[in-house]
Amino acid sequence: FAMTVAVSNEAEPKVLVGSPGTGFQISAVPLGLTEFNKKEKCFFFPNPSNNEITINCDFITSDVFSDIEITNYLGETIISIKHHTLSDPIIIRHLVSGIYFLKISTSNNKLLLSKFVKH
Repeated sequence: FAMTVAVSNEAEPKVLVGSPGTGFQISAVPLGLTEFNKKEKCFFFPNPSNNEITINCDFITSDVFSDIEITNYLGETIISIKHHTLSDPIIIRHLVSGIYFLKISTSNNKLLLSKFVKH
């Protein structure tokens, strides 16, 4: 029995796991997400926070709406906000203390994933 493991960030599909002669393989295929320009900055503050967090992204203008999703460490959606204007803070005072994950999807097809701590 032989196994092949390869990791690549190239655009072509790559075999991640395979066994010669068995016809079994798992491939990684790029999903086509637009990469962020490394100069684009996004901040949310304060982190850690007790009551609310504010998001400031230089690539999101006032006419761009965002969908916000906050999940816990189990992947359960705790807060979901549609068509949020980022100038408005997100109230988190009702959350229990812990680590949460923030996902921002904008109407101009940008995606941000980050984490924050609730005290």
